[in-house]
Amino acid sequence: MSTHVGGIGIFPGSFNPPHIGHMQTIRLALECFDVLHLFVRYNEGTDLVDWETKRGWFERINKEMGGRLVIHRMENQAVRGKTYTMEDFFDFIRNTIRTVGVPVSGFVFGDDYHDALPVFQKEFPQLYFFKGSQQAFGAERISSTAIREDLEGHKDWLPVYVYETLKLLNSAKEIDVAGCPVLGKGFGSTVFALDEKTIAKVYKDGTPFGKVQQEFELTKSAFQSGVPCVRVYRAARVGEAFALVLEKLGSSLGLAIHQHPEKAGAYVDQYVSLIKKLHHTKVTDSAVSPVRERWLSYTEGLARWCSPDETALMRDLVSRMPEADNYLHGDPHPGNIMLRGEEPVLIDMAALARGSYLSDLAVIYRGLVMGPQSPGIARREESMGMSAKEIREVGDLFFMKYLELKSSEALEAAYSRLHLVYALSVVVMCGSERMKDEALARTLMDGLLRKVVVPGKDVIMEIWKNGELM
Repeated sequence: MSTHVGGIGIFPGSFNPPHIGHMQTIRLALECFDVLHLFVRYNEGTDLVDWETKRGWFERINKEMGGRLVIHRMENQAVRGKTYTMEDFFDFIRNTIRTVGVPVSGFVFGDDYHDALPVFQKEFPQLYFFKGSQQAFGAERISSTAIREDLEGHKDWLPVYVYETLKLLNSAKEIDVAGCPVLGKGFGSTVFALDEKTIAKVYKDGTPFGKVQQEFELTKSAFQSGVPCVRVYRAARVGEAFALVLEKLGSSLGLAIHQHPEKAGAYVDQYVSLIKKLHHTKVTDSAVSPVRERWLSYTEGLARWCSPDETALMRDLVSRMPEADNYLHGDPHPGNIMLRGEEPVLIDMAALARGSYLSDLAVIYRGLVMGPQSPGIARREESMGMSAKEIREVGDLFFMKYLELKSSEALEAAYSRLHLVYALSVVVMCGSERMKDEALARTLMDGLLRKVVVPGKDVIMEIWKNGELM
């Protein structure tokens, strides 16, 4: 058992990659300190992964440690190869304390600095210096260098999510898409036909590998759980960019409806059946995060556009959202459904989550019911492969069938309640990092938060309490 000092501790290191020795030291340090600030060294070109991916590792570590870690990015490119003096180390300690900005109780240092700890204690008598334990696995001392030199030989030294990232990254071979037909372009990727059976989804330059890996893992998770979705084969590199190699499918469901309007009813039946299958498939993979947790993280960013009372209301409304263990797609419109022969299957699984089916219905309502009357309808028509008129017709027919309604009056009643969940979801998304348009955000606050969500908060609470729309 470690000495309990309390307060804030600081643990600096390269963690390249974080391994079980680091994890054990963090656990022991959290017995000593109440909160631990990790100063994670990152240098472009030296680290095994990009910063976003590395930060993602530590976000998962923080969850495992009960949320008692604070992560700081630390760079020292300018001093590579420098011979450090003791005064340099003293300056480093002072600088990290200044960065934390509040009183610090002590420091955690690993094996390499044990001999220097008496000198540190003499210079900083007010601080407690925690010695990271000597870590070994079998007869071999654990080191990040050994892992980097032989990943497979040291896989047991790593958290499983760190190992899986590095394994996938190491297997990402170079592919050439020059001359390959372009099948489509999205906000963050371009899709190329590699051959008759495979495509390459090439992410835009600068996309962190962690995001590519996330889509790989989520797609694989859904497919293995029985969700009808695209098959993902491997990660790849295209120049400086990353890609996923996936199976090649037929046309989108939206385009099929547009080209064969006489079959629209049958296609919508398939659409409803697919989404219900998705919403009735249980999630067992911890990589699929709760949608409520995701929404709650976005509410923190609403302070840019909302008053403190409005932000608190949004946080309260989201926190009462019912939990569930079924899959959610995140954007299951007809353009994100492709045909494998006659079978419709889902694509673009990056936003896959678990939780209340109502969040998916709100997204479908946004795209198929509100979308045709929005300023961005041309883009929606292109992404769905249908005209605005067809989009709305499919939307009405989808909700009639999904909710098993019998009349247009019942549909309008359902829409009046679904509009509240839609408004809540749109306002929540304004808190994400992707919202850069200040004018649009403030328009949405006025038009949806203050005119829809606030007056309808009691009905939203009722919907959440019942777990059902009607």
